[in-house]
Amino acid sequence: MTAAWHLTDDLHDFGERAEPLLARDPVRHTQALLILAALKQGRRFGEGAPYFAWWGDENGECLGAVVCTPPFPPVVGLVPEGSFQALAETLFAAGVPVSGASGEIGQVQRFGRAWTSVTGLHQRLTAAQRLYSWAEPTPPAQPAPGRARTATIDDLDLLCGWWMAFADEADVRPPLDVTETVRPLIDAALMTIWEGGNGRPVSFAGRRAPEVGMSRIGPVYTPPGDRGRGYASQVTWAASHAARADGAEYVTLFTDLTNPTSNSIYRQLGYRPVFDAAMVGFEDGSARVRSLLARERTAVETLGGRLPLPDLADWGTFPFEGSLQVKRLDAAVIPEPARQGEGGVDCPPCTVSGRAVWTDGQWKLKALRPDGVLALLLEPLAHLDLTDLDATQAARLGVLTVAVARAVEALPGVGRVHVNRYGDGSEHLHIWFFARPLGALQLRGSCLPDWLDVLPPIDDAEWERDLASVAAGLAFELG
Repeated sequence: MTAAWHLTDDLHDFGERAEPLLARDPVRHTQALLILAALKQGRRFGEGAPYFAWWGDENGECLGAVVCTPPFPPVVGLVPEGSFQALAETLFAAGVPVSGASGEIGQVQRFGRAWTSVTGLHQRLTAAQRLYSWAEPTPPAQPAPGRARTATIDDLDLLCGWWMAFADEADVRPPLDVTETVRPLIDAALMTIWEGGNGRPVSFAGRRAPEVGMSRIGPVYTPPGDRGRGYASQVTWAASHAARADGAEYVTLFTDLTNPTSNSIYRQLGYRPVFDAAMVGFEDGSARVRSLLARERTAVETLGGRLPLPDLADWGTFPFEGSLQVKRLDAAVIPEPARQGEGGVDCPPCTVSGRAVWTDGQWKLKALRPDGVLALLLEPLAHLDLTDLDATQAARLGVLTVAVARAVEALPGVGRVHVNRYGDGSEHLHIWFFARPLGALQLRGSCLPDWLDVLPPIDDAEWERDLASVAAGLAFELG
């Protein structure tokens, strides 16, 4: 039988199939394993019923697993390569709630592309995290005053308040019932409090009971007034040791990648990165333009038919004068029409060289024709858009952008180089460089491309001399 995704709401059946697979790497699959453990203990994550998906033959081995507890997004931490589209189509056909996706960033990105292709929705990155494992235990370099203790039921109200404050600050969905979440952790002695030197609670760290030899720390929270004193390091150190004492071979935690302080703290305690994780949400991509059109319509109705001219109409750099009025916005067009050269088909930059100025075999600088000012285009030879560039290509683009700007600004009589990227007309990446003539103050700023369309072109001989000088400057700087 062909492998396929199978949906179920049977926790026991899914656990028997998927847990042995997930347990082969308990650190990497900490999310799914601990969610399953919590469900078995009766925890509720939301009003919606949990559902599960596994990849494989109905009578064979489970080779992939997805766990979802609505309203939280599915955890797509173990999706075999080549099965993302099938997963998206299976979930869509079943009509189960898919608010987003969470897990290792590569898996989330691939599922996100599959889901948006099926639904027409757009994805928004809502969280960037890093999973750490406690590999090299190292005590805090500067111990904070006080002591660690295990939380008791007398701490319930304090810890519930801190838990909700953490959720608010971290911009994560709070528990359905915070008391129902915190009380079992207190009862199981899984909440650690750090008391300052005066015996006052100043920080806490939760943890999960070990599952297949793995425990996860979190959340960790210190109220704003007590931060910067080392309390978070101390309570995390204490909770990590407590997890090991509980029998956990592996101790893990997630951090917010946008919080350099927490990432630094955990590295200093001996936590080492495992992988970067992401959470995305899925949204209607037309919402933004509908909001724009509604705002424009309301403003027009209030003002009696037209939006007022912007301030730039009075700027000395604005190339037009006389009686002008602002156009009304047209209705949105979604999906948008294809750009020139979509998918590399009939792509002008791929087939029409223009006037070559310089190339390194990967990138080319060219000029299309003489314009009102010197205008150049930097393009990759390969058919790539800006967001297609890998890290090496992006770094090279940065180097080339600076080098071209230097070469153009070195021309006699150039006051400044404007660097623009649009991308709405052609899919093939092209970066514009406009050389503003020295002293032409009306050409300063954002209106220069508009002047370019109305000014008479520069002399052909001058154009050729400028191109030769730019090519020589790039040869000196880039080889």
